[in-house]
Amino acid sequence: MRNLLIPILTLICVIGCENKTVEKDGGLIIDFRFVDESLSDEQKNKALEIVKVRATNLSKTTPSISLMGNSMQLKLPTEYDSVLYKKMLFLKGEFEINKTYAFPDLFEYLTKINDAVYIHDSTNLFSLLTLNVNDDSFPIDEPILGFALTSDTSSVNKILSSQKTKELLPQDIDFRWDLLESIQNFALYAVKAEPVVSKNMLNEPNSIENPVVKLEKEYFEKWKIFTSQNVGSYTSINRQSSI
Repeated sequence: MRNLLIPILTLICVIGCENKTVEKDGGLIIDFRFVDESLSDEQKNKALEIVKVRATNLSKTTPSISLMGNSMQLKLPTEYDSVLYKKMLFLKGEFEINKTYAFPDLFEYLTKINDAVYIHDSTNLFSLLTLNVNDDSFPIDEPILGFALTSDTSSVNKILSSQKTKELLPQDIDFRWDLLESIQNFALYAVKAEPVVSKNMLNEPNSIENPVVKLEKEYFEKWKIFTSQNVGSYTSINRQSSI
């Protein structure tokens, strides 16, 4: 009996482990083209690899990407949040340093939003966002507000961007997502909308192999004042899609 079961179980495993495809299982197909038609094949392939790594980190299934002349096509089986993927996959190489809110500073605001703002008639913020609280349900003193599944981030964004929410929050808040690869969820942060350091304040790196950026001399004093006045506060470094 044992010998008979081995090939049967093996066959089931092989069938169950078959890769999902957009054609068979549904999902997203994202087409885009290079604006600069003079790009070399090496530059296009480098862009393809960047998108591929980002897509693999975001997707629950195995994405496929192909280069066709001056365009690329990305296929994401069983994924349907096109807004999230377009935002996270094709971000420009931006760089900002922002003062960041700690969760306890915003807990009362988020509770008010949870009680006042609904989408789809009955869905509120805390039904989508797992709050970053301790065992006694008190907010943890760190920048992460909470965690959400990839499939729920667009609904959270809808709540946070509503007019009613804006009336309940301080005016200088900008919400940011960051993928936590260890648990395959997104962490939600709240930063000051006005950056302390932005890309135009920096020297560009000399090379890809040595990507060192330095603050322009004229902004030294601004950075000195900010760091001296915010000892012990949280500051986020926002580079492309990572915080």
